[in-house]
Amino acid sequence: MSRLPRPALVVGLLTEAIYLAAVLGPFSLLTHGQELADLGKLTAYSAAAAAAVTLGLVGLFVLYACALRVVSATGKRALPIALIGTLVFSVTLVFLYPITAIDVYNYAVQGHVAFFYHVNPLAAAPSSITGDPFVAYGSTLADTTSPYGPVWIVLSATDAWLAGENVILAVLILKALAALAILVTAGLLGWAAHRSGRNPALAVVLFGWNPLVLIELAGNGHNDAVLALCVVASLILARQRWPTLAVVCLATAILVKSLPIGAVPLFFFSLLAQRGRFWESRVPTFVASVIVFGCVLVLGYTPFWAGWATLDRLREVDANYLASIPALIVLVVPSAVDWLSIPQMSVLALTGLVLVWLLWQRRVTLERAVVEVLFVTLLVATHFAGWYLPPLLAVAALTNDRRTWLRMAVFTFTATLTTPIWQFVFPWDQDWVSLEAIHLIVVPLTFLPPLAIAVWSWRRALNLSRSIPARGPRRALVQELATGQSRD
Repeated sequence: MSRLPRPALVVGLLTEAIYLAAVLGPFSLLTHGQELADLGKLTAYSAAAAAAVTLGLVGLFVLYACALRVVSATGKRALPIALIGTLVFSVTLVFLYPITAIDVYNYAVQGHVAFFYHVNPLAAAPSSITGDPFVAYGSTLADTTSPYGPVWIVLSATDAWLAGENVILAVLILKALAALAILVTAGLLGWAAHRSGRNPALAVVLFGWNPLVLIELAGNGHNDAVLALCVVASLILARQRWPTLAVVCLATAILVKSLPIGAVPLFFFSLLAQRGRFWESRVPTFVASVIVFGCVLVLGYTPFWAGWATLDRLREVDANYLASIPALIVLVVPSAVDWLSIPQMSVLALTGLVLVWLLWQRRVTLERAVVEVLFVTLLVATHFAGWYLPPLLAVAALTNDRRTWLRMAVFTFTATLTTPIWQFVFPWDQDWVSLEAIHLIVVPLTFLPPLAIAVWSWRRALNLSRSIPARGPRRALVQELATGQSRD
């Protein structure tokens, strides 16, 4: 233990103290697990609680920044602490009440009706089952079908098989699954960093110690933990030139949640853009991967398919304008709801085309391209929530781009800062703090800082690539700087 960096241990202990204070204090799942509440309700919406929560969240991110600095300086020696810290934080937060979203209860309800009543949550709402008090834990979400994929329904049904009628146990198991996914993802990131000659402890801490990742995934139990694991595994397998296993993991990610669907075209194009392989081998690999991907999707949906209505809830999510840039636009210009989809799709299409060209020119890696397309997806999405960010942060950790790390870390910080606003400020006085006023606060706070960093990074990379002649040894330097690849 004497060889371990003491500053990293101190930062880890301070971080765990904050999480323990929440779990053992007013936000215990074991105490409140049989009720539906939120952060504000559990603290009676008091001003003192709002201040304490805000200070606690800011303190966690300060400690997170300190941890990144410490492990960056100490190198591989900090890896045991990085992994143990990820494990301890995640396990601790399994016992945290889901303070900002009750989605994990809805997961449990969907699994419950799927297992005990053989209801297909993709085609029928859980509330179609009457007389079962367990369904009430889905709240208003029980009145809708599931927007998630078949893999997540199977995992939720397995949870119901293990937990039975015990709602607290059902939630604990789902949160334990999220904690396990965090730990495995962090381990994969550390392994990938080590394989590429980078600091594995830094990669682990970047993801596994991030407060938003821990609170939203282990604390709130969001299925984005499993999604992040599948996406990271897919990209690592692709890097190792195992395309079949990579597309299986990518398809599995889509079968959990549709968020990374924009990365699919980039993934397949990267197979065609690989250098050092003849076209005679690239094209068959591409075709085989597309077939495998399609087969996995078909096999996943076949047991749940009830016609195109199976995807209705997934399509309806796009009509939910909340906490996003489009939501702010629609609130200011209500008529925008009729035409906003055109610029949204145009931005996504243009982003995809640019990234395809950069992949072909070998000016970005697949990991960096996936980060950018997911980032732009969240910028134009009608609905935004902080728990969408962990997959982006995990993929960013696969790159060697410190500017991308900074952007995603800042994004998680600004998204977390909106929590006290939604949980306390908004309920205090909705006549004064209207939905429009809240959006005028939270949308710029959430998106402007990471967007500013992104624009700075893109312009810097473009200027470098234009100003340095791309010949001989300088060509490698151009590619390194343009993709943000900086030596540790």
